[in-house]
Amino acid sequence: MAAGKVAVFPSGGIDRRLFYPAHDGDSQNRGAYGFEPGMDYIGYIGRIDPGKGWEIFIEALSKLKAETDFFAGRKAVIAGGGQDYQKMVHLIAAGGLQEDVLLLGMLPQSQLKDIYNGLSVFCFPTMRKAESLGLVGLEAMACGVPVIASRIGGIRDYLEDGVNGLFFPPGSAEELAAKIIEYTKFNDQKKSAMKAACLETASRYDTEAIEPAFVRLFLP
Repeated sequence: MAAGKVAVFPSGGIDRRLFYPAHDGDSQNRGAYGFEPGMDYIGYIGRIDPGKGWEIFIEALSKLKAETDFFAGRKAVIAGGGQDYQKMVHLIAAGGLQEDVLLLGMLPQSQLKDIYNGLSVFCFPTMRKAESLGLVGLEAMACGVPVIASRIGGIRDYLEDGVNGLFFPPGSAEELAAKIIEYTKFNDQKKSAMKAACLETASRYDTEAIEPAFVRLFLP
């Protein structure tokens, strides 16, 4: 690489052999995790640790439960583990959400495709100012799932508000709840366009596209 040049790369990119839209018949895989036929799901996948924003997601769900009929025909999914897992369980109970949230715990990466594909929208509420790219957001997009994310860190490099997802102010459960409602009110044409935009975005971060460009930096 020539002296004085700086290049930014999205980690190792997204392996789209692992993350891709579900095929016909794949819904039976999700049944093994507790997904119910005909139910609409929103979700969070990530560490249950400080700074990851999981509590913002739970608080938003509590607001939706208390103030709307959001959970009529809908449920939430949380996949992940961490030091705050029991705190999360208590917060779910405090919000009366036990019947509304499907807890899956830690899952191997090879199984996450089934979870992403069971979601209508993915929530990425991180509060870490040093959040780099945020690969979970791109993994969701690679499965054709729009993302509602904190306007923070590297997420801003690939999420286009209203195009492949929606932004909300970091730490605001009220705004996250509002954006979730906003997304549910989009018509089918708008949702289909966002899903297509997600796939296009993910293609730019494909491992097979990233690696050759990275190698070329070091060629003489």
